[in-house]
Amino acid sequence: MEGNSSVARKRSNNDSANIVHEPLDYEPSGWLQTTLVSFNSSREEFVKKNSSAMKIIMTFILNGLVIGFFIGCFFYWLVISKEPLELCYGFGSLIAFLSIVYFFIIYFTIVKRYCGDWFESAVWNPAEKAFMKLISLTGLAFLLFIACSSDYSFSSYSVYYSSDGTQGDTLCNVSLIRLQRFYHTE
Repeated sequence: MEGNSSVARKRSNNDSANIVHEPLDYEPSGWLQTTLVSFNSSREEFVKKNSSAMKIIMTFILNGLVIGFFIGCFFYWLVISKEPLELCYGFGSLIAFLSIVYFFIIYFTIVKRYCGDWFESAVWNPAEKAFMKLISLTGLAFLLFIACSSDYSFSSYSVYYSSDGTQGDTLCNVSLIRLQRFYHTE
């Protein structure tokens, strides 16, 4: 072992090659270092004491920014843009996205927390029991399976023809999978 350091001397005295590290006691000496160290320690204490309040404040700030952005986009669409509202493009997609996000936020934080037990006992359990009684009938379960899995089921045709405006077109009777095969046969 070479060198005159205390680590090298301790290593040479101990044949089992255990290295003993001495703790470094560093005291900041400059004005900036002492200010940063005191600010960091006071910030840690403040965050530990007020973590729930900080969480609420940050939630309000984040939601305020999102809603402010939405209001700004609405103002731009209403006054400046004058484009039609489309669901899959521009402001319409922002409406759809924020509607889905805020629906689930409200559902999981308010509705499920405060009304979940009542909903399960008053609505969900009776509906599940009634559905299981209907499914226990073998013929009905088989017809439900056929209606949901068949490509040419009566229920899907009846819904489709009652809401479709192109009833004379022959390509309307083709399912999407077969239509894809028809156009991509090469």
